[in-house]
Amino acid sequence: MKTDKLFYAIFATLPDLVTELVDGIPPAARYRFAALIVKLVGQAPPPQHSSPLTG
Repeated sequence: MKTDKLFYAIFATLPDLVTELVDGIPPAARYRFAALIVKLVGQAPPPQHSSPLTG
C-alpha cells in the first residue's frame, strides 16, 4: 500500500508522535518501530451450499 510508506516515513522521522496520537502510552515509553511484512499462505475453500445454484 502506498499509505504504509507515508506512515513509516512520518513515524520514523517523528517517533514521539506515536505517544501523542495513541492514548495510554506514557511519553517516556520505549518501543521499537519496524515495518513488518506478513505473508499468508493458503486458500479458503468456497462455501458449501445445500442446493446447487441454477442460472
